[in-house]
Amino acid sequence: LETDLNFNSWTGCTLADIIKEMTSKAGVSARINPEYTEKLDYVCQYNESDFTFIKRLALQYNEWLYYDGIDLVFGRPVHLPDAVKLEFGTSLSSLDIGVKALAKPAKVFSYHSLNDQTIAAETPNKPTDKDQLGHEAFQASLGMYRNPARQYALPRIQYTSEMTRYVRKKQEAATAESHYVLGQSETATLVTGSVVDLKSSFLERAGSLTSESLGEFFITEITHTVGEDSYYSNTFRAIPAVVDTLPEPEVEMPIAEPQMARVTRNDDKFGHGRVQVQMNWQTEKDVYGLAA
Repeated sequence: LETDLNFNSWTGCTLADIIKEMTSKAGVSARINPEYTEKLDYVCQYNESDFTFIKRLALQYNEWLYYDGIDLVFGRPVHLPDAVKLEFGTSLSSLDIGVKALAKPAKVFSYHSLNDQTIAAETPNKPTDKDQLGHEAFQASLGMYRNPARQYALPRIQYTSEMTRYVRKKQEAATAESHYVLGQSETATLVTGSVVDLKSSFLERAGSLTSESLGEFFITEITHTVGEDSYYSNTFRAIPAVVDTLPEPEVEMPIAEPQMARVTRNDDKFGHGRVQVQMNWQTEKDVYGLAA
C-alpha cells in the first residue's frame, strides 16, 4: 500500500467501499468495520500514497487503524482478541506506567455550502471511555486547559448529528493515551492489536506473595528483537483496552494547489452557481464532484 504519490476520487461510496477497493487491488488482507457507515458525497486521494490516504481517512473519521501482521484492520474489531496474561517480575521484565494531560476543550465548526449553513459543536469534555487513571488525567487536563480552541472539522460535515459524533470521536482519539504503559517481555506471540492482562506481584507478608491486576491493555506499538542463541525480547506500548478510539495516526493533510480542469456541467439544479468539473488526472470512468 506504500505506493508512489497518487490521485484518485470517489463519489457516493462508504469508507468500507474505498478501503475494500484499495486493499483488494494491493492484495492486502483486511478486516474492515468502520463505525462511520454513511455514503460520502466526494472523496479525493490527493498526491498521497495509498497507505497515507488510508491513514488520513482514519484521522478524519477517527477510525481504528493498525496492522497485526496478517490483516490491515480498519475500524474497531467486533471482538478484541483474548488477553495474554503477563506478570511483572516473571513474564514481564520491565513495566513503566505513564499519564498525560491531553484533554483540551474545543469548539469545532464546518460550513455546508448546499444549505449555506454553519454547523458547530463543542467537545463533550467527558471521559466516557477511560479507566481510573485515564479518567483522573482527563479531568486534571481540563483543569489546566480551560480556554476552548476554535477548529475547523477535518471531514465534510452535513448534519448536526455528524458534528456531534465527530467532536466526541476526535476528543476520544486525542486523549486515548491519557494513561499508557511501556513494557518489555519475552512473549513472542504479541503483536500490534494484542490485548495483555498485566499483573504485578508483591510480598504481602513473609512467605505470602500477592498478585494485583493492573488491567487489560491494547498494544498499539511493538518492537521485536532477536539475537544469537535464540535470544528474543519485545518492547511494547499499550493503552487501556476500554478505549473506544485509538490515538490519531500521524499523517499530514494534503495541501490543494491550482490545477487545470474541464467543465462538464454548469446546470446546478439547486441554483447555487456551481459547476461540475473533470480534473486532468480523472478518467472517463471516474465520477466527478461538484466544485464551487
